[in-house]
Order: sequence, then structure tokens, then C-alpha cells
Amino acid sequence: MKKQFLYITITSLFFAACSGGDPGETPTPQPQVKIPTAATLVSPANNTECNQGNIISADLSSVLFQWNPSENTNTYTLKVTNLNTNTVQEQSTSNTSLSMALTRGTPFSWIVVSKSSSTTQTAESSAFKFFNAGAPVENHTPFPAEAVSPGRGATLSGVTSITLEWESSDIDNDLAAHTVQLLGSSEALDQVDFDNESTVTYQTTSAQSVSEVAVEAGKIYYWQVNSQDEAGNTATSEIFEFRVN
Repeated sequence: MKKQFLYITITSLFFAACSGGDPGETPTPQPQVKIPTAATLVSPANNTECNQGNIISADLSSVLFQWNPSENTNTYTLKVTNLNTNTVQEQSTSNTSLSMALTRGTPFSWIVVSKSSSTTQTAESSAFKFFNAGAPVENHTPFPAEAVSPGRGATLSGVTSITLEWESSDIDNDLAAHTVQLLGSSEALDQVDFDNESTVTYQTTSAQSVSEVAVEAGKIYYWQVNSQDEAGNTATSEIFEFRVN
């Protein structure tokens, strides 16, 4: 009986020794994953005309994009949006500059996405807008307006009137007028037709907002802004959407 007790005691001590050490020992901390930070855009500068591109043809020029390096980043993805067609071109690089062939005489916006090989998390820069120069012109077309309030896809509750606010800009700083069209529907629309008799139209001059816009609960609203400069050049925004509960 004593031999059996001694055997059990020795066996217990053996397994305790192989169990991985002192239970009170502090575990080794895992290395912290470093998340990429957002890059700072440099050129083409925001709200400017880009005259530095190399002309490829009557329709295309090569534009050099440059940005400052961001921390914890292995690669960058440059995304350039044609603001007339909303089509996006993108390319990736490990450098902080990249050239891209773009349509001349056209407004664009661009961002840079910072990426790391050690994580799937990314960081997106702020967006810059520029006008890719074409043949010499005396006056430039405005940039298409961007929705400020309500934001894209916003849901508003308990309201009967709102303020529509947008941001519009022009290289020549000669914005003269804005036309806002608003259409409310009880159902989602596959194609928005602002020629519909239910469309409400608002006119402003240099102001970039319309207040006391009546809305109803249970409707989805679609709106767009047409910006015009003093030379008569116009630009129409995307169609923005919000819902009222």
C-alpha cells in the first residue's frame, strides 16, 4: 500500500513538472500588429488645374501623382475617379509616386490607400480634386457638387423639414448659380427621373444650401445639384439619396 502511494506521488510530481511551469508566470506578450497610417497627398494639389502632365494624344495625358510616405505601410493603391463619369482607375505601388494616363480637359478626384503585409486593415487618405488640363481655355467647368447634409444614404427620424447642403468648387472661383432637384418616393427607384412631375426644384446663387425643405416620413428622397459658373459652364452632381422615418 505504501509503495502504491509513493508511486502515485512521484507520478503526480512528474506531470506537474511537465505542465509548463509556474501557473502564476506572466505569459509572453504577443507582438502588436502595427496598423498603416493615412498618406498625405502632395500633387496634383487640391482644387487646382494640372498642367504638368505629359501629352500622350489629343485626348490623353500622363499625370504624375505624389504623396508623402505613411507609417507601417508596404504598398499603396492609387485610386483616381473621373468626376464626369464616376469611373475609377486604380494602380498599386511600393513607391510614393505613380503616373497614370487620364482624359484631358476633365475633372478628377484622387485618394491613396495605405496597406501592410501584416494586417488586412488599411488607411485611406483625404481626397483631392483637380482639373486635368486640355487645350487652352479661358474658363473651366465647375467640379461636380458633393453632398454634405444629409450624407449619402442617411436615415432621418422625426423631421418634417431639413436643410440640403452641398459643397461645390471651381478653379476660376466664379460659381454663379445652383439648381437643386429633389424627388421623394415611397419605394426605391431603379432609375431616378427628375422630369417627374413630383420633382421639386430650388434655385440659389452662390449659396450652397437650401433650408426649410419639406419632407415626409416613409419616403426615400433623391437629389442632385447642377452648378453653373459665370461663363455658363455647368456640372451636374451624382444623385444623392436619404430616407425619412
